[in-house]
Amino acid sequence: MIRTAPWGKSVFVQLALILLLAAAYVGAARVSHLFSGHPLHGLATHAGIVWVPAGIALAALLLGGMRLAPGVALGAFAAAYS
Repeated sequence: MIRTAPWGKSVFVQLALILLLAAAYVGAARVSHLFSGHPLHGLATHAGIVWVPAGIALAALLLGGMRLAPGVALGAFAAAYS
């Protein structure tokens, strides 16, 4: 029997959504770094005008609720330390 989370989706589906959100955040962060003109590693010399991962995180949290917050946190951590 597959366990379901309190909001009705299976635990595996929820975990997949969190990991997909984290991967989307990291991918968008890498693309944003490339367009802002500074390297991915080392100190940033300037900031980009638009930070696309923030929009992805906001949309995910508004549409999916706080249950997707671990995906945002995991993505932000991975993007900062990769």
